[in-house]
Amino acid sequence: MKKLIIILIIFCVSFLNSCEKWYIKKKLDCVCYSVDLNQIVQDSSSNNLEEKYFNIWKTNFISRNNWSDSDYTDRIVIEGIAINDWNSGSSLRVDYYYKIDWAVIKHYDNLMIKILSTESAYGYMEIPRDEYLDENWVLFCVDNNVFNSTITSLKPDKKLKYPSCEDACAAINAETGFESIDKFEFSLYVPGKLPRVDG
Repeated sequence: MKKLIIILIIFCVSFLNSCEKWYIKKKLDCVCYSVDLNQIVQDSSSNNLEEKYFNIWKTNFISRNNWSDSDYTDRIVIEGIAINDWNSGSSLRVDYYYKIDWAVIKHYDNLMIKILSTESAYGYMEIPRDEYLDENWVLFCVDNNVFNSTITSLKPDKKLKYPSCEDACAAINAETGFESIDKFEFSLYVPGKLPRVDG
């Protein structure tokens, strides 16, 4: 039994050493590309119900973020809007691109717009069931994160730490010491700050 444990320990140490060497040999080969917001094909096939709830999202996105209409026009491109019916009810999904300095971030928000009476979750809240919610109830769902309803908070004056993609890549390379990396997407994560947003 002792021999088996010793062999297992030696194998684990050898394996970890080889993994460490493999990672150290990597070099950050950063690919910077630009996304022209004018080239994004926008989904224009929406119905009246989608349009109604999209307008609720848009109005509140602008007001909750203290944006002007020009901030919205300059920084946001809607890729698509869709109502999804699922086992708990219906929700509106808004897919969009957000431009901040040189970076373009793809993101989405969800609004709960209808909860079925067969759904037991959030039963302690007096949210109407089996009917489409009015704006006040939609915002109540957002404020209480009902079924992950969100209107993302984005500051219009937010600036990136690095003036260009190349500078960001150089900083990541200097910090990590990697010689290469396979992905050209970076994950933005501030420890202790939720929700975590990857992009």
